[in-house]
Amino acid sequence: MKQKSTLFILLAILFSFTLQAQEVQYTLISQTTSEVVIRVDFPNYYETTPVEVNGEILYKLAMGNAYPTEQLGAPELLKSTTSIIVPEGVQPTISVLEANFSLVSNFNLAPSKGRLYRDIDPSTVPYVKGDQYLVNGFMGDNQGVIGTPYQLRDFTGVTVTVHPFAYNPVQKELKVYQSLILKISYSSENSVVAKKNNVVFDQIYSRHFLNYKEYSNSKYNPLTEEGELLIITPATFVTALQPLKEWKIKSGIPTTIVPTSIAGSTAAAIKTYITNYYNANNLAYVIIVGDHTQFPYFTLSGQTADNYFTEIAGSDNYPDILLGKISAENVDQVTVQVNKFIGYDQGLFTQTHHASFCGIASSEGPGDNNEYDYQHIRTINNLLQTFTYTSGYEFFDGSQGGLDASGAPNATMVANALNTGIGVINYCGHGDWNLFVSSNFTNTHITQLVNYEKLPFIFSVACQNGNYVNKLCFAEVWLRAISGGKPTGAVGALMSTINQPWNPPMCAQDEFARVLTDATPAFTKRTLGGISFGGIMKMLDVYSDASTARTWVLFGDPTMMVRTTQGTNITASHMNQVAVGATSIVISSPIDGAKVTLTHNSQIIAQGVISNGTATLNLPTTLVQFDTVHVVLTKFNHNPYQGFFEVNTINQPYLVYSSHQFNNSQGTAETAPETGKNNKITLVIDNIGMLPSTNVRCALRSSDPYVTITDSVEQIATIAASSSTTFTNGFTVKFANNVPFGHSASFTFVITDDLESRVFSFDQRVLAPFPSSGNIRIVDGGNSALDYGETATIMIPIENLGDASAITGYTKIESLRNYLSFFRELNPVNTLVANTIQDYGFLVSVKPSVNTPRVDLIQLTYKTGGYTYVRTYEVGIAGAITSGVDDQEVTSLKIYPNPTSDYCSFTIPENITSEKLSYAIFDMYGKLIIQNKITENQVVVDLTTTAAGVYMIQIFDGTTPISQNKIIRK
Repeated sequence: MKQKSTLFILLAILFSFTLQAQEVQYTLISQTTSEVVIRVDFPNYYETTPVEVNGEILYKLAMGNAYPTEQLGAPELLKSTTSIIVPEGVQPTISVLEANFSLVSNFNLAPSKGRLYRDIDPSTVPYVKGDQYLVNGFMGDNQGVIGTPYQLRDFTGVTVTVHPFAYNPVQKELKVYQSLILKISYSSENSVVAKKNNVVFDQIYSRHFLNYKEYSNSKYNPLTEEGELLIITPATFVTALQPLKEWKIKSGIPTTIVPTSIAGSTAAAIKTYITNYYNANNLAYVIIVGDHTQFPYFTLSGQTADNYFTEIAGSDNYPDILLGKISAENVDQVTVQVNKFIGYDQGLFTQTHHASFCGIASSEGPGDNNEYDYQHIRTINNLLQTFTYTSGYEFFDGSQGGLDASGAPNATMVANALNTGIGVINYCGHGDWNLFVSSNFTNTHITQLVNYEKLPFIFSVACQNGNYVNKLCFAEVWLRAISGGKPTGAVGALMSTINQPWNPPMCAQDEFARVLTDATPAFTKRTLGGISFGGIMKMLDVYSDASTARTWVLFGDPTMMVRTTQGTNITASHMNQVAVGATSIVISSPIDGAKVTLTHNSQIIAQGVISNGTATLNLPTTLVQFDTVHVVLTKFNHNPYQGFFEVNTINQPYLVYSSHQFNNSQGTAETAPETGKNNKITLVIDNIGMLPSTNVRCALRSSDPYVTITDSVEQIATIAASSSTTFTNGFTVKFANNVPFGHSASFTFVITDDLESRVFSFDQRVLAPFPSSGNIRIVDGGNSALDYGETATIMIPIENLGDASAITGYTKIESLRNYLSFFRELNPVNTLVANTIQDYGFLVSVKPSVNTPRVDLIQLTYKTGGYTYVRTYEVGIAGAITSGVDDQEVTSLKIYPNPTSDYCSFTIPENITSEKLSYAIFDMYGKLIIQNKITENQVVVDLTTTAAGVYMIQIFDGTTPISQNKIIRK
C-alpha cells in the first residue's frame, strides 16, 4: 500500500526478461498451401509447490504461458495453446516431427480441484484423487491437439494445444518436455483473404495468430484504415451522443448512430441488425447505450451476456467486433460519459497520473499459473513497469511486502491513491455488484472521490462488479461519477455480470497487460476494446470459457486509445487555403506515425500517416468554394492536433508543391538517399489557380550541415491554370560522407512567379552506417586468456548497425599501457553492408618485460569513410583482475530494454562507490543529448524526447569516463 518510485523499475525490467525466458515459446518454422510447421520450446525452469493430501506430500506444477487442465480428480497437468489461421472448411491433422523430453522418477503430482468459482476460496476445497490415478500410462502425452475450427471475422482459426508434462500416476513418472516440432496438415483450394481488415483487428490478429504475418504479407495488402463504429441507442439519447460521433469521425473512425426504433426492440432483433451491418460494412466497434430498462439485453443460461452481440461470424464464441456499453438512465448520465471519453481522447484532462498503476488483490488462491491473487497482480505490475509506468500502488490483503504495507487495505487508502492520480487499476479478488471486497471500496466511496479529470481505466477479475440488471452496479457508478461538475471516477471498466471462475479470467488479465505493454514497432494503437477483447480471445484459446467471455462487459468506449504516460502535443503545418479543384494537400509534422484524417461535413474524405515528416493526401473533386475541411492528427500517448483549411476559388495563379522524388546520380528513383552520395531530385508543382502562372522559378534550399546543393534552381516560362509541371532531375544534392545514422535532413522549396513567393518544407531521412564493435575474445589454443610471453589472436567483431553500407576502411589497434605488442597495427576492413557483423583477428604477444599480472588497455579505432569509431577494452594478463568498468565490462552494465522505445534502465556495479558519478548520452556524431547525476545504483533513463537512432551512453566519475555502452532507440 505504498507508492512506487521510479527506482524500482529496473527490478521490474529484469523480471520481464526472466519471465519471457520462463514461458512456453512458439515459433513458426514454415508454411505452405497445405501445411504449417511450428516449433514449441518449453523453459528449463518450472515451479513445483508442495501440498499435503491425507498426510502425503504432493506437488503442483507451474510454468509461464501454461495453464491447468482443470479435470477434477485427475493429476493436475498443464496445457499451452496457440492459434493458427487455416483455409476455410478444412479439417487439419497434426503430427509430431520431433520431441525432446526427460523423465523424473518418484514424482507425486497433486490432483486437480476442477474449475472453481470466485464465490469460494480454493484453499477450502480439498484435494481428492480420482480414478485417473489408477491408470498405468502417461496422461497428457497427446501432444498437438487441434481444436474445433472457429471464425474470427474473415479468418478461420484453430487452436493447437501442447502439454509441457505427461504423467504416469501408477509409476509416478513425470515426463518433462524440452521442445516439440509439430506439422499441421490440410488440403484445401480455398484462399485466405481478409476483406474486413482494419488497424485494430490487424493488431489483434498479429498477437492472436502465430502465422498471421505470413498471410498479411503474402495473401493480401493490409488496410491502414480504421474500422467503423456503430452506436445503437434509444432515440432520447441521440442528441447527447452527437459530440462523440463528431469527434470519432474527425479522428478517423467512421461513425453511425442508429436508434433502437430502427435497430430493434429486442436483443435478438438488435443482434440481427448488427450482423447485417457487419456484413455490409467494415464494422469493428459497437457501443450500446442505456441501462437495462432502456436497452434490451441477452440472458443466456440465466446470465446477462452483452458480449453475445459480438458473436457474428461462424457459430463459435470468439468476438468479431469490439463492444462497449454506455449505461445511462437519462441524458445527463450519457453526457457525463461522452464528455469523459472526448476529454480523455483529446488530451484535455490532467495527464500526470497516466504513468501510475494500482493493483488491488486478495490473498486467496492459488489460481491460474499457481499464483495467489496478490502474486498475480504483482506480476502484472512488474510487467507494466517495463513499459511507460513509473509509479504505483499495491493494496493487498495481508502483509505481502514490496509496495504493499502491512495489514489489510481499506477504502480510504484506495481513495487517497485515486485522488492523487492513477492511470490503470487491476483488481483480482472477491467482488459483488457494489464493491471490491479487498479494500471494501464501494459505490459510496466512488461517489465521494475528488480525482478530478484523473480518470483510470479498470480491469476487474471479480464476481458481479458489472451486474447492472435491476441494480446500480459498481461499473456504472465508476463511469457515471461526477463531482462539482467535473468528471471523477473512471473512464472505462471491464467488469463481469456473473460469479467469475478462478483461473480463466486471470489468464485474460495477464493478456490485457501484455497487449497494453506490447512494444513491437507495428503495435501502434492500443484501444480499450482491443486490449479487453484481445485478452478474452486468449482466454477462449486456453480455457474455452464462453460463459466468462460473454458476460465480461466493457463499460466505456471501445475505440478509445488508452494513455500510459503524459501525452506529447502533436504539431503540424499545412496550407490554410486551397483552390477549388486542388487534388492534394501536404500535411507536415515532426511526429512520424501520426494518423492524419481530413473530414468535411462529418464525412472522412482522406486519411494518411506521417512518414519522414509529411503526408500527402488526395482531395476529392466534390469540394466547392467556402468548404471547410478539418485536419486531425492522432497517435498513441500524444495529444491530437486539430486544425482546418478552407476551399476557395482563386482568381489568380496559385502555385503549390505537389511531390518530390530522390533519384541516384543517374536519375533512377531510390527509396531514400544515402550518405556520401550525389542525388538528383524530381519536383512536381501544381498551379491550382484559375489563371496561368508566369516566370516560374523554383529554388531548393537547405541549412542542414550535411547537405550541399550543387544545382538549386529550375525555371519555366508558364504553367497553365489547373495544371502541373514536373522538373525531372532538376536539382542536385550531395550528402556529406558522415551523415549521422537516423538523421533527417531538412529542405525547403521556394516557388516564385510574377505574383508571389511560397515556401514548402519537407524532411528526408538519409541512410547511413553506424560503425561499432562487439565483445573481444582471446584465441590461444588454451585457456582463452593471455599469459606471460604468450602469442595469441584477439578476435573483435566489427559491426555496422546502420541502414547503409560501411565502405572499405581500416582498423588501428594499439596497446595504451605498452604491455602488449601487435604484429600489425593497421588492418583493412572490407565493406560491411547494413546491419552486419564480421570477425577480425589481431595477432598479439605479451612483451617479455611483463613478469607480473597486469591489465592492459587496448584501443580499437575503426575508420570507414567519414566515420571514426573508437573503443577501449581492458585485457587481463596472467590472471590479472580487470576493474569491471571498461566499456566492455559495463556492457554488463546491461541496458534494459535495448533496443528501447521510451525508457531504459541500468545498474551501477556495487564496487563503484564514488559520489561524483554522472551519465551522459551522445548521438553517434558526438553531440550531447542528455546529462544527469547518478544518485542511486539503479538508474532510469527517459528517452521519450529523443529521435530513433543509435546513441552512446557514458558513465563518468567526476570528469573521467569509466564505462560506456550503446543504446538503440526504436
